[in-house]
Amino acid sequence: MIDTNMNETSATTQNIFQRKFKSEQENVSLVLSEFDLWIRGDAALKSRSDDVAIVLAETLNNVVEHAYMGATNGDITLYAAMEKDQLCCEVCDFGEKFPGIPQPQDMNGPEQNFEDLPEGGFGWFLIHSLTVRIESLTGDGSNRLRLFFDFPCETG
Repeated sequence: MIDTNMNETSATTQNIFQRKFKSEQENVSLVLSEFDLWIRGDAALKSRSDDVAIVLAETLNNVVEHAYMGATNGDITLYAAMEKDQLCCEVCDFGEKFPGIPQPQDMNGPEQNFEDLPEGGFGWFLIHSLTVRIESLTGDGSNRLRLFFDFPCETG
């Protein structure tokens, strides 16, 4: 189930994307497809749409796999909006408490073997490298992860 009418603002404001859905892999794919259409429809956001899509796919898949441990009845909310020259994406769930933002593994060494990376190492490496800021908030039974992406104003 995907709720596209969460409030009046999301239905009438084009620079806001908001969806509430159940923690099923199929729903994640549908919401990511809708998000892709939304972000590519804005000329200012289109330039980084692939980076944002990678981060959101990794984040939402982690929520399904780790916060809800595969249970299909958990609520997930994805909210995205421009704030000055940054896109802020917030993912909210009510699953297992998020332990905090792990630091990514260093993957620049020539001797680094992909098979030796810990679970989640590559995903967090991508998330850290493609965002400019990450915030994690927990409380009232919810986990909120805020992901910020720079979109400098175009000049000339």
